[in-house]
Amino acid sequence: MSKTKTLKIIRNFTPDKILFSPGGKFKLALVQVAARLLPGRFAVWLSLLYDGEMQRQVQIKFGLRSLIPGSRAYNTPRLHLIVERNDWLTLQEDALGAITQSQDDASSEQTKPKSRMSLKPVFGLLRRLDRDIADLRGRIRINILEPDHTRTLTLALNDANICPTGSFLDVDIPRPILDRILSGELDPSSALLRDRIHISGDTGLAARLMNALNPLSTPPPSLPTPNTYVSLSDHPLDQEEINFDNVFDLFGIPARTAACVLRIDLRERQGNSFIFHARGYDVYRNRRMEMDHTYVTDDEMPYTKMTWRLDFLRADAYRVRLAVGDSVPDNFTPMIASDINDPKLEVTLEEYANYFLLYTSALSLKIYRRDFRTEVLDANGRKITESGGRQKTLFSTVLDSFPSGLIRDDKNGMDFAVENFTLSPDEAIYGFGEWFSTLNKRGQTVGLWAIDGMGNTSGRTYKNIPFFMSTAGYGVFVNHVLPMTFFVGSRSYVHNLLMAEGDSLDYYFFCGPSLKKITNAYTDLTGKSPVPPKWSFGLWVSRISYDSQDEVQETARRLRAEKYPADVIGVDTNWFDGEWQCDWKFGTRFPNPEGMFSQLREQNLRVCLWQWPYICEHLDIFEEAQEKGVLAEGGNFDMLLFKVRTLID
Repeated sequence: MSKTKTLKIIRNFTPDKILFSPGGKFKLALVQVAARLLPGRFAVWLSLLYDGEMQRQVQIKFGLRSLIPGSRAYNTPRLHLIVERNDWLTLQEDALGAITQSQDDASSEQTKPKSRMSLKPVFGLLRRLDRDIADLRGRIRINILEPDHTRTLTLALNDANICPTGSFLDVDIPRPILDRILSGELDPSSALLRDRIHISGDTGLAARLMNALNPLSTPPPSLPTPNTYVSLSDHPLDQEEINFDNVFDLFGIPARTAACVLRIDLRERQGNSFIFHARGYDVYRNRRMEMDHTYVTDDEMPYTKMTWRLDFLRADAYRVRLAVGDSVPDNFTPMIASDINDPKLEVTLEEYANYFLLYTSALSLKIYRRDFRTEVLDANGRKITESGGRQKTLFSTVLDSFPSGLIRDDKNGMDFAVENFTLSPDEAIYGFGEWFSTLNKRGQTVGLWAIDGMGNTSGRTYKNIPFFMSTAGYGVFVNHVLPMTFFVGSRSYVHNLLMAEGDSLDYYFFCGPSLKKITNAYTDLTGKSPVPPKWSFGLWVSRISYDSQDEVQETARRLRAEKYPADVIGVDTNWFDGEWQCDWKFGTRFPNPEGMFSQLREQNLRVCLWQWPYICEHLDIFEEAQEKGVLAEGGNFDMLLFKVRTLID
């Protein structure tokens, strides 16, 4: 379109000519009639205000159902544009000025071939507006900041009020910046990156609206899956396609709802227990679109009411719990063996404008009211770690780590608790039970769920323990019994990120600084195992498997004859009649087990017998297990060529 035509259209685009003149009213009436013949079952409203009072409202209803009197589907507009008369006129003047100063492109328009108009894209757009944002409520507001006034253009979603409530997204543009953008002197992206335009609030509103207006493109099948090249995993919280076509969209508008703590305030103190009101915000949809990953925590922003509780147990240990509502669960688990509360413990509380300070003789905690996080410092004031805070990358278009909180996967109904601990450059992390990888788990993703190891060359493992220690001088025990995953500097290189199944968070923090002291504090809580007998620390000799009593005894004879300092012989999977088919009975190849044990004991050798908590369905003992009700539900699987069931512990 030529510059002359564009200027003519904008000059005629005044409130009086569009909404009040006979010609304008006639054109609007034609649009209203045509809209009823188009697909959809929703309405679009335009409300013109004068000093906050309604001057004119136009309602356009889409779909044949609008012809049915009293249809309630049209009582609330899908899109509701709200503008003040004076703001409309000022924006019109700005547009006229910008186009007047621009170059005329009439020559290029004359050579451009004319294309036939297709209604197919229009029909597709109307169907998406009807379907994709029907459950979305809130408002997007563009604020043009004048020296003495703010001019506002509001787009409400599914809200008939001229002062819409609910979720919001604000775009703040200073007038000089807008003038430079309209004149072409300043690029909008540059203005945003340099913090000259402020966009903040529920980015999910803008993302879903943009996806409705401009659907996701399908990537070519030759590209690798998104998780491959954006440092994500196969964890349920990572299972969404990233949408690179929509700047507001982190994870393709995931079907998940987060409640991550970004603000707290102390509710009460009960002895050495500190109970905080916590506000959980949906970090998938709450961001400031700036070169600094921060969130919007204004009172207007929707949030989930939560309780964050910190219990000091002794000078070097505390417990953290988080849940939705006014309290946290007691969460008694069989993993807690002892009460380690010190009745003489003294904890000091000091309140400052930005944070709460709690300290004992061994450590201090700085708990920030906004931009919530907990800094842990030792007795000398050295920072040990930081927990619960936001990610450290500045870019607001990624989410490498989650603040402390709860996330629900709306697709499968699963709940997850998330927590993080910062990692320093030279920090090592040890623990998590029996693992066949390196002792330092830094850089690894550790999934804690018992499964048959099938060897020792992978992350499959039998004995998982939700406890780790850091060379920074602390340890953490997670009091959860459901599956959990630790991203130990693997998802975000500067965080040890926890994702644990469940609708609450519960963990114990131990301050060292030595690993020995941390281990001692941890076992004070969970129980100390007795010191094993001296012989158990000797050499164990085993194979998979000795096939007979004679083979075991011959091995013992050679060990002693050749003077190997062995203390234990392990008889593995073949001391039954059928190999691996554990029925707790010696097979015919072991005719005199009592005599075998006696002889080995005389040779100062102990015996370790392999067994497993599974019952083979074809064995006689399976019927006994069924009768006694000791078979676990869902614990059946194939093992080689026979089926087995899991025993209840």
